[in-house]
Amino acid sequence: QVSNHLSGILVMANLMVLLLLFTDYRRYRGWIAVLLAYHVIDILVTPSARASVAQYIVAAWILYQRFVKPVRLPAFLFAVGFGLFAFLAYGILREAIPRGEDIQVTAEILSSSNEFDSIFANALELNRHRENGLLNDLPTALYFSDFFALIPQQLLPLQKSTWSIWFLETFHPETLAAGGGFSFGTLAESAVGFGLPELAVRGFVIGLIFAFVHRWYCRKTESFWRTFVYVWLCVSCYQSFRATSFVLLTSLVFQIVPFYFVVRGLGLLGNTR
Repeated sequence: QVSNHLSGILVMANLMVLLLLFTDYRRYRGWIAVLLAYHVIDILVTPSARASVAQYIVAAWILYQRFVKPVRLPAFLFAVGFGLFAFLAYGILREAIPRGEDIQVTAEILSSSNEFDSIFANALELNRHRENGLLNDLPTALYFSDFFALIPQQLLPLQKSTWSIWFLETFHPETLAAGGGFSFGTLAESAVGFGLPELAVRGFVIGLIFAFVHRWYCRKTESFWRTFVYVWLCVSCYQSFRATSFVLLTSLVFQIVPFYFVVRGLGLLGNTR
């Protein structure tokens, strides 16, 4: 958990650097290009997690819209399509190259399973288990795991866990032992609950929260910290689908809040609001 929070704070630090550079885009646009190129080249030279690089690129796109000029719709659609293709292709190559596989890139990209498939498969598998009566005695703590994550284990009368850990321990211990499979998915959460009605409610609640945050930001778009939180939420919102519905609450409390007080405490941004 500590390493996860530290890696999250590192992403925030990079997002803040991007935001600072974009506030004076004409002066620092060269440095913006260098920074983004560095992150892209880094994961190409030393294959690693792609999510953070994707977050930086999306953040740069949002900040360009905010501080420079709006991007035309055709360019936006092309960028989204190409970005998704590159994201999935890199994941396939990252897994294949260390094993020395001779892959046909086009065929692999079009036919190989990916993280989207895995998340959907989790939901299908759990739905089948529910129909077969294998999910009748689920630990109560799991339903509140996103909120219990905010409370130290020592203060809780029950053992904390997460949906992904429970799923792997119960049905795929070999994957857990290999260190994989830690995404779960909102679809899977609904599959172990009330199915489609629960999925609709979760989508409505999450959408309502994001709409509230958007209105909160629009009331004072000139605020540096509001812009920072808004951009961070935009590039992290996928976790509400990939992991669990309210997983970002943990990141907000254990990453955003400490990061804010450290930056303000050290006076790194002066009186910036």
